[in-house]
Amino acid sequence: MKTKKIISALTALMLTASMMAGCGEKPADDKTSEADSSTANTTTAKEEKSDDSAEEKPADEDTTSSDDDVTDDETTTAQFIELTGGQDGMVDNMKLVSLKDISRSSANSKNSENSRVSASAEVKARKWSDKKAEDKKKLTLMVYMVGSDLESKQNSMAGTQDILEMIKSGLDDKDVNLVLYCGGAKTWWLNGFPTGKNAYIEYKTNGADLTADGKKGINIYETDRKNMGESDTFSAFLKDVPEKYPADDYALICWDHGGGPVIGYGSDELNTDAKTGGGDSLTMSEMKKALEASPFKSKKLAFIGFDACLMSSLEIADMCQPYADYLVASADTEPGCGWNYEFLGGVKGTSKAKDIGSSIVKTYFDFLSDPSISPYIKSATLGVFDLSKTDSVKSAMGGVCKAMKAEIDNGDAANYKKFLDGAYSYSGYDLADLATMADSLSGAYSGETKKLKSALGDMLVEGSTTIKGTCGLSVYFPLTNSAADYNASKILYSIGGYDLITTDPIDNDYKALMEALYPAEGGSKPDSSSSKPEESSSKAESSSKKEENSSKAESSSKKEESSSKAESSSKKEESSSKAESSSKKEESSSKAESSSKKEESSSKAESSSKKEDSSSKADDSSKPDSSKPTEKSIYDELDIEVVPKGGKSSNKKYKDDGYAYAQLTDEQMKEMRGVYFTILTNVGFEGKEKAWAPRLLYVPAEVDKNGIVKMDLDPVSIGVVSDKQAEPISCLTKFMGNGNYRSAGVLCADQELSDERMNVVIESSVDSKGTASITGLTSNNTTSGGLPVASKDEIDLSEWMSFSSPFSGFEPNEKTPRKHYSELEATVYGGEFMAVGESFDVKAFHFSEMPAEYAVQMSIFTLDGKEYCSNIGSFEFKDSTLDKLTEEKTDNGVLKFAIVGDHAELVKYESKNKDKDGKIEVPAKVGGKAVTVVRTNAFDDSDPTELIFPDSVETMGRLSNQGQRRLTKVTLPKNLRFIPENMFSYASALETVVLPEKLESIGSFAFSSTAIKEIEIPASVTVIDPAAFSNCAKLDKLTVSKDNKVYTAKDNVLYTADMKKLIAFTGQSRTEFTIPDGVEEIGAYAFVGSFDPGLGLGLDDEGKGLTKITFAKSVKKIGDFAFRDCIGFSELTLPDALEYIGTSAFGAGLLHKATVELPELKIGANVKRVRGYAFTGYKVKKLVVDSKNSYFKTDGKKLTSIDGSTEITVFAEK
Repeated sequence: MKTKKIISALTALMLTASMMAGCGEKPADDKTSEADSSTANTTTAKEEKSDDSAEEKPADEDTTSSDDDVTDDETTTAQFIELTGGQDGMVDNMKLVSLKDISRSSANSKNSENSRVSASAEVKARKWSDKKAEDKKKLTLMVYMVGSDLESKQNSMAGTQDILEMIKSGLDDKDVNLVLYCGGAKTWWLNGFPTGKNAYIEYKTNGADLTADGKKGINIYETDRKNMGESDTFSAFLKDVPEKYPADDYALICWDHGGGPVIGYGSDELNTDAKTGGGDSLTMSEMKKALEASPFKSKKLAFIGFDACLMSSLEIADMCQPYADYLVASADTEPGCGWNYEFLGGVKGTSKAKDIGSSIVKTYFDFLSDPSISPYIKSATLGVFDLSKTDSVKSAMGGVCKAMKAEIDNGDAANYKKFLDGAYSYSGYDLADLATMADSLSGAYSGETKKLKSALGDMLVEGSTTIKGTCGLSVYFPLTNSAADYNASKILYSIGGYDLITTDPIDNDYKALMEALYPAEGGSKPDSSSSKPEESSSKAESSSKKEENSSKAESSSKKEESSSKAESSSKKEESSSKAESSSKKEESSSKAESSSKKEESSSKAESSSKKEDSSSKADDSSKPDSSKPTEKSIYDELDIEVVPKGGKSSNKKYKDDGYAYAQLTDEQMKEMRGVYFTILTNVGFEGKEKAWAPRLLYVPAEVDKNGIVKMDLDPVSIGVVSDKQAEPISCLTKFMGNGNYRSAGVLCADQELSDERMNVVIESSVDSKGTASITGLTSNNTTSGGLPVASKDEIDLSEWMSFSSPFSGFEPNEKTPRKHYSELEATVYGGEFMAVGESFDVKAFHFSEMPAEYAVQMSIFTLDGKEYCSNIGSFEFKDSTLDKLTEEKTDNGVLKFAIVGDHAELVKYESKNKDKDGKIEVPAKVGGKAVTVVRTNAFDDSDPTELIFPDSVETMGRLSNQGQRRLTKVTLPKNLRFIPENMFSYASALETVVLPEKLESIGSFAFSSTAIKEIEIPASVTVIDPAAFSNCAKLDKLTVSKDNKVYTAKDNVLYTADMKKLIAFTGQSRTEFTIPDGVEEIGAYAFVGSFDPGLGLGLDDEGKGLTKITFAKSVKKIGDFAFRDCIGFSELTLPDALEYIGTSAFGAGLLHKATVELPELKIGANVKRVRGYAFTGYKVKKLVVDSKNSYFKTDGKKLTSIDGSTEITVFAEK
């Protein structure tokens, strides 16, 4: 296992293409930031963890991904005028909250361990045609649940979980009906849901077929499958429910993804929306048509609620006002868990609509406040709006638009620009918050904006938000995304925004302003062919599908028929910015650079210099136009000049201070919206053409009044680390303003990309002291049509083994020097891996700390939505400490040291003949300086038998990227606190290591595949990452200091101190083992190496080790790869309490295959999650699933979802 392991070129190509188009919406300044962190990070869509893999495949369906993995990012910092109004400038009735401060007293029904429904016998759905009308009640709650991928993904099951939550809410149905209509998902994980059908579900406190406590439960009624994204289906639902469940009043909740007024609501994954390429949605016109034909035209609904993203907009409110009294919705995104349906427990037949709405808001924020459920959800908004006040808000908003248009008509765009920079846009969807619209223009149009703020306060009954200055009600306004997300704006405009403005405008003055700002060419609808998703500048969006397929073909394991898609899984469809993916050291095979301080040859990415077919090349662009404008522009000849420190420029206005410079004209200054720059690094092969891979995107440049543009060549960026002492992997990162960043990467279930993977974005912030911290972690997806979706996920890092950072390198072209880098030809692909341990984090750094050849490119964004680029100017940061190395001779070579300030660092050992290397002792001092650092891979190309390090050393990297065959003994320094991942892995002869008394952490695979016989964990150790002692076949004595408060050992097995988690079982001296009572979790890779499967060569050790395992009744989780290659069990009895079976938990490695046949394997009643390839190490004659299991069933050979629609790949192919 290699530190920062390199991935293959073809895999990297797929990943870089599918990773990212950006990831977010506009960052806000300190006046619009989240209440708890002073920054606004609202970028995601409603979705649970995006664990998209080959573990699940719809029966009889192609497993090829139809969704790509791209999201949005932003860079411009909003400039806000001082807010006016209520609390901290908020509109009346909007409460500014911090998630960490919200009361957590409410029961957390979503995380209840006892959430499994039960039935006395196998449940079979009833016939809807047989359903007779109920007696009239006071209130009927109707839920239109479009399951989509939120339900179909095994790790989410969001629809099923919310249905269970409704059952357990305690709703009294004496005067209240609760009825759901469900469809639009490939798989339903609800027991009794009819395969291939839609279904009505009714809640009953007595006499239910499916119950949670023996009483309260549900009955399921089968109906024909219909497209949930069609108006007729929605219309039939609105008519059928009142007929079967008559009541005095009705309320409607729409559950699923949301895309705001442009995209609409819902995403039926069984039917494709031709415009977006995603699941079919209900547009506003389709919803209005159904509502107009419903009984609610004459008698209004008490409220319409959208448990979906981005649906709290003025357009949606206007659509709903003829048919409902109140609207309950979020302008921001929602997590996959959505609303907390605990609120149903307080609903009575006589409850007022606004009181129910207030309860929805309160319980929603109560739930989100629990960091154990949603640790990375940092922004949220939800409000209750009085729809009778909609027209007042429309009129007031129209007044602001009228004032702005008057200035535009006079050629004055200053306030328009102020509005674009100041309005808060939700999730990169051009949905401008109306309160921030008012505040950004309050200095210009005082009367109009005061009227708007007052009208918003009247309309908002109650609401909560974490984003300062927002009111939770938006309006579609093109280009209110940040400049770096203009491509998203163009896609939205072409696929629905234009129609929204022209055919059904929210207000006539609004329409007039839109037409003045964005006139259609030739007076007609814009040609979507120039900006439609599949041809947008985010080339990766349209190429990633085929690249995913090529990745599958590349895999040498049969496992890789797994879908690597990160399916669209947010409750909204988010639009794109830039598909970017990258890595740090790019010490790819495309690059022979060795100037990095730590010289990690291990991070030299294998890359292909082969020029790929342009149709499938990766792209990470968010260029707003897919082709360069044909008309001439004042920005066509943009040139920058790089002036390194100490260098000279012919332009006396440019200083020699290590910046890049450009000169803009007065005309260019007038027409531009902003100036940004991107930092790239050369990943090309040494001696070959350069290949520029993006590193840090869209940093705002300094522009003075004379038009001098100044771009910092050494800005702060973000890298990912396994611990704070490690050198970071430099991911593709976007600067979000105010110390906020967003980086892209891939989480993998193993270290080889051969199993599940999830594209993710990491939000982070850097404080005034330069300390970085993670503020958000979300999945990163896009529809096949190119429309990105992001999400506020509850991602569990314990389910992932490694993090990778792929990249693409683009070759410059002298004929087109001012092309955006992403429009050049991608010629190099590569990437790196890093283990995900307990200390997974981010780290801030300057590029000068990562010596390499870099480049800078300037981008100018104009007010009309175009991006123009400069030439690419190159520069280099060298490791000056390598200029003069101090040498110390040994018997068979030379130790070379760099003198860095007051200390020395061992850079490398150069061996004369590595076969003759013996004992090497590193001196404590060199040149009078204490040796405190041993750089990573310092002992590459050597093979000593013994290494002795002085106590002066405080920091060490991995010894060698190559593994050392002859190393038998290592003496570590007493002051060493961190052993990094893979430090000694594959030092196959290493027998003796004494861990220092001050040691604090041991990284993943640190001692993997060594010959260590005994080891003691010191009292100071607080972190031991997964697989630290995997494949230690000779480790028969593992002990822990009695003073250690975190870990303990019993019978040479490592546990947490409370004995609830088994971390490592080592050695092959035992043939049987019983897991002690009380153990609830078996950690990842815990038993790897406890059995020798051999290679079938008849060697003595083949078949040695553990052949019988007995589980304690308490075991609930068997971690990923826990028993990988432990393929000698003759029987396998899983514990009844078991809930989670990890990826390849009982799997076989690439060199081994299943030879033992188990007579029977039983999946118990409590198992909720079975990940891919869980039992590939065994043949199973008969598979049994407990009849009480609510999630899975079997025909004796295959494991499927409870509805039979999806097979979970758990066995090896025959």
